[in-house]
Amino acid sequence: MAASSTTPASVNGQILAPDTQVFTDNFLMPSADNVAGMYPYEHYYTQSNGDINNNTIGGPSVYQCEDDLSRLGSTDENDDVFREDTGKFMAQTGYGSESLDLVSAAYEAVKSRRLTPLLKHELKFLIQSRRMSQGMDEMAVQFDTPSSGQLSCEERERIERRRQQNRMAARRFRQKRKSSEESLVQTIELLQKTNRELSQRAQQLRNERQALTNFVAEHLAVCPCLGPFLLENLTVDCVP
Repeated sequence: MAASSTTPASVNGQILAPDTQVFTDNFLMPSADNVAGMYPYEHYYTQSNGDINNNTIGGPSVYQCEDDLSRLGSTDENDDVFREDTGKFMAQTGYGSESLDLVSAAYEAVKSRRLTPLLKHELKFLIQSRRMSQGMDEMAVQFDTPSSGQLSCEERERIERRRQQNRMAARRFRQKRKSSEESLVQTIELLQKTNRELSQRAQQLRNERQALTNFVAEHLAVCPCLGPFLLENLTVDCVP
């Protein structure tokens, strides 16, 4: 699938944004042709002074750049060499720092086979272009690095006091949980003991009932006049 345009938008020679159609057609796996089409210069240059004076851009093709990347590998040392040489070329040809960042993003896109670096620059340029069209200044983003200074005595005391409080709270929680577990174990043991005692008492009552039933049955054999009355009472199951 081919891109509809290969010329990026520019103001006073500065590139604002790459071709959006290239991003649409090759969002995940940019090829060398697409990277070269989005930006009017190559990935890595080794030029002579005569070429620079004649305003001609020479150097290897983007295909050769991809081969160089696969041969060099992804190391910080190679990235630093690329940025240093590209920065020298940009200074000699009159390109600004934004163009250097854009070339670096193209280099990262070819190396990682992802368009994320280029998309970040496209978004940045679109925001700046809209701000400039509205008469606003360029957006300058600064990230303050956290200071790695020494802590004061009060800060160290506060941190140590908080640690002690956390330790005490954790100790109280463990003790409370242990006490609760011990209480539950004691309750379970007491209920089990009560259940055994009640089971033994019920068995004892059943044995007594059986003994009384046998005794009455033996007495009926001797005194048959009480047979119907006793027989009716014996059929009543009083003890389970």
